[in-house]
Amino acid sequence: MYLTHDTFSDTPVGMTTDAEVTCLECGETFAMLRWMHLKKHGLTAASYLARHPGAVLVPPGRRLTGARNPARLPGVAARISRGRAGITSETNPAIAADAARRRGPRLPARDPSLCAIRSCEGSAESGKRLCGAHLTEMATRQDAIRERRRAAGLCPACGKVPPEEGKKNCRACITQKVQSMTPERKHADHVERWASLKDAAYAAYGGYTCACCGETTKAFLTIDHVNNDGAEHRRVIGLAAMYRWLRDHQYPEGFQVLCMNCNFGKARNGGVCPHQVNEGG
Repeated sequence: MYLTHDTFSDTPVGMTTDAEVTCLECGETFAMLRWMHLKKHGLTAASYLARHPGAVLVPPGRRLTGARNPARLPGVAARISRGRAGITSETNPAIAADAARRRGPRLPARDPSLCAIRSCEGSAESGKRLCGAHLTEMATRQDAIRERRRAAGLCPACGKVPPEEGKKNCRACITQKVQSMTPERKHADHVERWASLKDAAYAAYGGYTCACCGETTKAFLTIDHVNNDGAEHRRVIGLAAMYRWLRDHQYPEGFQVLCMNCNFGKARNGGVCPHQVNEGG
């Protein structure tokens, strides 16, 4: 509860200057009389005003917020905080005992090689602050939280809004994750996504095996356009978008897995692999 000069018709009791008020219990002056000082006397704002009718807690024309906040005036912040000092076991035993209880004894520094959970004597994992058991427990708890958020139709990362269409998380969480990544991590993440798209595309067309000669070395294989229209198709979708385009179109017909020998031989032999011509002849 805070009162201003506008509340009274006469000059308020306890006013010294236009920017200060005086505590009528001890005579100290403040930019505003706050509950922290009144607590030294065992009073609340209501009981103080009841004991001293006409007293004020805030100088006239001052507000607790906004540009006219007295705490913004030069040198006033120090006078405001002055009300927190001077609380000892002699002046107020109850407050001093409560402050001592809250502070408590300072615990000794924890050995960094041990788990940060003080009740645990296990060794912390390399580069982590917790042991393996507590890391597993934390991961299990986080997984359960994410599952509850997904079941509620919310972003599993923040749990505040639904995820973006076609994505696991909302746009804000995706942006925050990308911005927090190092360049090395961004590159690794891109390589991982590209490898996943590639594996899915090859699996949809028979796996990493040439449909013509049976070659299984991954480095020799490629996705081939059965109708020999690969150049035209790549001009439309771009060179780097093949695997994503196949996924977005549910891996349509007209594609197959060939090794580079069969692919080049087919291009130079009128659209038919030389293996097929030789077998037919």
